[in-house]
Amino acid sequence: DGFGNNIIGLQNELNNSNVNIFIGQECKFNDSYVNIGFGYKTNFKNSFRNFIETESSEIEKSNYNIISGYDHNLNKTTKSIIIGNDNTTKNDVSKSLILGYKNTIDASYYNVIIGHDNDIKESDSLLILSSYNKLDNSDTNIIYGDENNLQENSMYNLISDNYNSLQKSSKNIIFSRYNKLKEANNNVILNTYNDLQNANNNVILNTYN
Repeated sequence: DGFGNNIIGLQNELNNSNVNIFIGQECKFNDSYVNIGFGYKTNFKNSFRNFIETESSEIEKSNYNIISGYDHNLNKTTKSIIIGNDNTTKNDVSKSLILGYKNTIDASYYNVIIGHDNDIKESDSLLILSSYNKLDNSDTNIIYGDENNLQENSMYNLISDNYNSLQKSSKNIIFSRYNKLKEANNNVILNTYNDLQNANNNVILNTYN
């Protein structure tokens, strides 16, 4: 039920939803308003003002988004663009661009993520152009490599290679792989297999340190 809806298609359901303009099949609208687009087996719950082209997606408490693809699960997401498939957002995600698949974004803002299988939790202002990275409570990082792990307030890092692990490490430039930094800040690392702990203001240009 509701008013002002223009729904074209089969087996769509409306419950207390108004002014939705949609072409689709087997979609459900519950307490949702002013959603526009196309879909198949997509469910809206407490969501409004989204532009949608989706299939088999769940959209809950999400507003002012552009969403395209399939198998998305979006919760408490606002003012974001999400294109791809099987992306998950939850616990307040806002003002982000997500292009790819199987990314999980949890309580994070102002991020650009292009890739797949990235796991982002409570991390803001990120530029990630790669895959399989895991960030937890680590803001303002630029990552061009895969399978990097940043946690415990690792901030302002530039990482352009793979398999680096940072913990409480900030303001580092890393152009190599297999480096492990813990509470190691303001370092420039240009080669591989380095293990730094409580080491500050270093420039490392060689291997196996």
